[in-house]
Order: sequence, then structure tokens, then C-alpha cells
Amino acid sequence: MATREHGFELSVDNGDTVSAVDAFRHFTGQGKQSAGVLAVTKAECGERPVRPDPVDDWPHHILVGFQAMSHKERRDAAKALLMAAMDRGWLYGPFPAISAAGPTPHSAP
Repeated sequence: MATREHGFELSVDNGDTVSAVDAFRHFTGQGKQSAGVLAVTKAECGERPVRPDPVDDWPHHILVGFQAMSHKERRDAAKALLMAAMDRGWLYGPFPAISAAGPTPHSAP
């Protein structure tokens, strides 16, 4: 969910410009953990602003704005996006344990 710490913006990658596998490798290559890659469409984001936010050497980064919403509205919108993504299914993964080293041997696709 978009939190106050992140300016009530959800950080995502643009699936039109980067594959799920490359997005996963970029994210976990920064030492972050991930269970895999899900996706939502711009249409599913509704009226929320979606804007490019290139970061350092990663031009695929975009932000989805949740600023003009109450806490309950943010929670409900995040839940709706998660449900849409889960209905679509995993684009890469899911994996039980992920680190910069990649998926655990027994979970690699």
C-alpha cells in the first residue's frame, strides 16, 4: 500500500518497457527481497495519477498516486489493485525466499 513514508505513492515498474524477469532481477539486485512479480494495468489504477519517475540507471520506474485519498480509500484502492493483480496471476514467481542471489534452488521456474 502507498504509505506516508513514500509520499502516498506506489512504486512500480512499467511493464511496457521492461520484462517481469528483468524488473525482479533489478529489484532483488539492490539487496531487497521479493516473492515475485504481479501487475496492474493503468486502467485498473482508475483516476489515480500515474507518472514516470526514472531512478538513476532505471528508466522503467513509475509512481501511482494515492495522495488525494483518505486512509480507508487508500486501503480499499490498494486491496482492489491487489485483487486485480492476483486474478491475473504471477508474471514471475511466486518464490518462497528471494534475495539478491535469486530464488532458492527448489523454487526456480
